[in-house]
Amino acid sequence: MSEETPQLGLCCTALNDPLLQHLNGFPPGLILTTLLSAMSRNAITVWDREGTIMLANSVMARGHRQKSIQDLLGKNIKDLTPEPWALERIALVKQAIDSNQTITVLDIQTGCRMCCRIVPMIARQCNRELSCALITLEPISVNGYRHIQEQENHDLVVHAQNISLGKLDVLTNRELEILALMGQGLRTKEIAKQLSRSVSTIENHRDKIGMKLGVKDRSELIRMANLAVLQVEDASRTRINFTL
Repeated sequence: MSEETPQLGLCCTALNDPLLQHLNGFPPGLILTTLLSAMSRNAITVWDREGTIMLANSVMARGHRQKSIQDLLGKNIKDLTPEPWALERIALVKQAIDSNQTITVLDIQTGCRMCCRIVPMIARQCNRELSCALITLEPISVNGYRHIQEQENHDLVVHAQNISLGKLDVLTNRELEILALMGQGLRTKEIAKQLSRSVSTIENHRDKIGMKLGVKDRSELIRMANLAVLQVEDASRTRINFTL
């Protein structure tokens, strides 16, 4: 990590927060590392506004194929992921910090729908401002996706434009649209009507989808669509070929 990179400082004044009043006496660093290690399901990291990784838990380290958390710290996300993916996320981090507003990103990574929350962290120390963003990443279900879309709160919700489709990447854009509509419960006639195609055309596409994915059972195709909480609009997003 370069000398110019802001450090995420923790001091005892952090425990002056009313939410932490009953933890007085415990070192802030111990509280933080215990919380991070206890969250074994969610990937958690902290970036500066340029995408340098300042803090992470083991889930994030494994996701980036690093041997340890220490191997991840100080690296820039642009050196670990494809550039279009990294630049989009760095731009969102900057937006969250500049607006001091949490941003919820609905993403697809390796064929799984993910919810990424970017929470700005801004503090003043020695007459200078320190800023970074806490980023959490977790898989979400169809119901979770709907809840985020429908909830009324102060978060800004955006859809990632660079996505990783995993096994679904073998499908054409049209096939992806059809699979998305299958996952949403539409029957062949309904899909044909919505896409202005004949029933036989949709059936042919459906057969090709099954062949490409090595799946014959319609219910398994729907399961794959629901794992990604696939939307018709996803077919027009930029595909990134990498494993996070």
